[in-house]
Amino acid sequence: MRNKNFVFIVFLATYTLFSQKDAITIEGIVTTDQGSPIFNVNVLVEGSSDGSKTDRSGTYSLTAKPKAILVFSHLGMQTVEIRVEDDTTIINIQMLSQVEELDEVVVKKK
Repeated sequence: MRNKNFVFIVFLATYTLFSQKDAITIEGIVTTDQGSPIFNVNVLVEGSSDGSKTDRSGTYSLTAKPKAILVFSHLGMQTVEIRVEDDTTIINIQMLSQVEELDEVVVKKK
């Protein structure tokens, strides 16, 4: 009987611990610094394969647990990382262009 009670207490404590950290739905809009929506931005939960992409209006929706890091990436734009807080439900992101300076350009005639 003691063994069954011990197992029940361990189960209850584990359930209580993990139920407090349930995944939450997060949504938002990704735009440029001029306010234009960005299509096809990858929004991933760092360290997992969970994620989403923005639609034509720049909106996305996904689920993540509190303390997870969301990574927003798009070709030609600087990658943005945001930590999910306990009460986060909306994250709107403004992405900046990634400008790379070239040291040298060589043009050859064919």
